[in-house]
Amino acid sequence: LICVSSCRNQGTCSKHLPTSSIVVCACDDEYLAGANCNTCSAGNFQPRFPSTAGLATQPRTPCQSCTPGTWNDVPGKIADACRDCPSGRFRADAGASSKDDCKACPHGQSTANETGSSSCRQCASGEYANATGLPSCLECEPNFYAKDVKAEVCRACPEGWSTSGDLGSKKCEPCPAGKFGGEAGGSCAKCPRDKFTSARNSTSCTDCGRAELTVTLSKTGTDDNAGDGAEPSLGATYCTVCPAGEQVSAD
Repeated sequence: LICVSSCRNQGTCSKHLPTSSIVVCACDDEYLAGANCNTCSAGNFQPRFPSTAGLATQPRTPCQSCTPGTWNDVPGKIADACRDCPSGRFRADAGASSKDDCKACPHGQSTANETGSSSCRQCASGEYANATGLPSCLECEPNFYAKDVKAEVCRACPEGWSTSGDLGSKKCEPCPAGKFGGEAGGSCAKCPRDKFTSARNSTSCTDCGRAELTVTLSKTGTDDNAGDGAEPSLGATYCTVCPAGEQVSAD
């Protein structure tokens, strides 16, 4: 038998058909049927088929494109040849022929650690992506927040506000009475001894008067300035007047 020149080294020579004197080529799996045994180009692949379907006179499934989110850079590949875009990158169209065809997710978006993505997902409220190609969005740090979706950065809570140490916050909460926030992005702190604040979202505490001090509650649950168990307290919402004849100790 004589193989036509276009089939040499690409397919396997087969016997001519009984009704014809034409020699045909049974193309190998990675080639398309036909006199030229053409291969599928990069970005495409040849679906699998029975080995008996290789004769040129029998139709073979045409090349199929790699689906969105996948790519293939080698011509002549058969099924399962397309590879997933890595996490943090995506491909919206079919037929990608290079890993570089997988584009990085923009700021404020990610693929949520998934591979083979055809699109990116917006970061949810409380999250951010401050660079391109991030596999996942990041949670806002404590006392920072992101109210809107697709945030590129988180904003610091203003003075007198905080997230109570929580990660991934959508909003800030006012410091409660007895606490203050002296700087943006900082935590709420208790008012020190002999200082107080009765308001929320305070940025500072007020000094008690000359004859006043802050104390804890007694064991009975009432203010007990003169009795046993009264101690200087932190985080006070008001000051207590010293009993008659007594004054605040320097200690």
